[in-house]
Amino acid sequence: MEELVTEPLFIEVLLAALGIAVNPPAVIAAILLVASSGRKALAFAGGWAFGLFIVGSIVMVAGDAFGQSGGSSVPMLVLKVAVGITLLGLAGMKWRSHRTSGDKELPGWMSRLYNISASRAFLAAALFAALNPKTIAFIAAGVLAILGASFTVETEWAALVAFVLLASLSVTAPVAFSVFAPRRSEEVLALAERWLGDNSALVAAAVLLVLGLVVLCSGAYGLAQIYRPA
Repeated sequence: MEELVTEPLFIEVLLAALGIAVNPPAVIAAILLVASSGRKALAFAGGWAFGLFIVGSIVMVAGDAFGQSGGSSVPMLVLKVAVGITLLGLAGMKWRSHRTSGDKELPGWMSRLYNISASRAFLAAALFAALNPKTIAFIAAGVLAILGASFTVETEWAALVAFVLLASLSVTAPVAFSVFAPRRSEEVLALAERWLGDNSALVAAAVLLVLGLVVLCSGAYGLAQIYRPA
């Protein structure tokens, strides 16, 4: 019975990590920095993972404070419903932007990446991860799923670290690829950058839609179980 309960939660975690991983501006920025400076690219990747971890830690602490009775507490389930609705709203916004103006979602700071220092690259990545509404929504969904599994505190934090590593893989992988295969990486990363530029909003909308439905249904089902007639 416990496996049936926790399996959908792990699916939520994986979908949330996937949603963060397909963040086109962050991935493209990492690819651009790889071509410019390996040191700056490493700093950017570290800042991205750090920003994700900080936001995840805040959500984790807040979730533990509100969810004293575990993942099935009313406040936690209400929060899941709210996050699910937010994700669906973001999915609609991404779909409309794809239909009307294409995938032109790269922020202005990316044009200044070549001229910034490694420390500024770290800070820019951390701030972009921590202040991006879509990323925050994905992190909240992933952390709430971790909390819903009713792990021990130590296991929750270990799961958060694993979640951040998985979610930041699309940013750290290009950097690692360029270090271990510098010649081959140029062509592959150029193709990846082009594909993301053409399909970013559509991919993001699809992940937001699926995860929003999963989180919303999970929270709504939990609330229905609590308040159903005896």
